[in-house]
Amino acid sequence: YSVERWGAKGFPADDTAAIQAALDFARETPCVLFFPAPRYLVHRTLTITNPGDTRASAPTLRGRGSEFTNIEFRGASGPLFRVTGVKKAGQFLHDLAFEKLRLIGKGRDTDEHAIEMMGCYAPGIRNVSITGFGGDGIRVIGDLTMDANPDFTATIFLAIEGCTISRTGGHGFRDDHPIGCPSVSIERCVFNMCGAGG
Repeated sequence: YSVERWGAKGFPADDTAAIQAALDFARETPCVLFFPAPRYLVHRTLTITNPGDTRASAPTLRGRGSEFTNIEFRGASGPLFRVTGVKKAGQFLHDLAFEKLRLIGKGRDTDEHAIEMMGCYAPGIRNVSITGFGGDGIRVIGDLTMDANPDFTATIFLAIEGCTISRTGGHGFRDDHPIGCPSVSIERCVFNMCGAGG
């Protein structure tokens, strides 16, 4: 499905509501969401959540190329994408994917990340360019208040492939989960001018 189906127009329009509506549809009906325009503006955090109380499949967000499809974050703070795969222990959101996109931040503060995720199983970030965020490019978190066992909010089998992450205030990739992110694969990626390191 093209995000144009929900009214996304591309620059100079504010496409926040249209893209969020597409994401809400895709969490109930897992699918590929295609971004055909060269540039989109987003003015608040976009959320991808588990729709129920069990394991669920996640959407794929796909552009036309990491140098062609740009999503620019104009929000006051927080991440561009916040992914929450669990509402209770052991749920997980399966097979989330970001592909062929360029995510651009404004470097506002250390809470401005490109992608923040928790409770995902086998997510993939492939051929994505991330630049200009004040925080981290990709940040993995957990929540021990949800369950004392840190496994239950972990992100597992994360694959980051063919990505370029540059000019971030924090890390290119940051594992901020209490036990770490089990089974991370980082292949053919470039980390350049990340303030706290790759």
